[in-house]
Amino acid sequence: NPASGASRLHIAGGDFPEGVFVLQDPSGKRVLESRIETNQVLTDPGTLADGLYFFKVFANGRFAGSGKLVLGR
Repeated sequence: NPASGASRLHIAGGDFPEGVFVLQDPSGKRVLESRIETNQVLTDPGTLADGLYFFKVFANGRFAGSGKLVLGR
């Protein structure tokens, strides 16, 4: 899912009205942490280098899911 500029990421596969989205680079370094509001995360991928990232979703302080995200311009 290539993205550029300000983006709104929709978190599918569950109901996360108030959660946390954590984005990590391939080495495991946390590069973004953002609140999830109504299953969406507002972010600016322009601050991140192109490439593969991994994300984790937490709801009510508990792990709720994970996946990968590819940024490219």
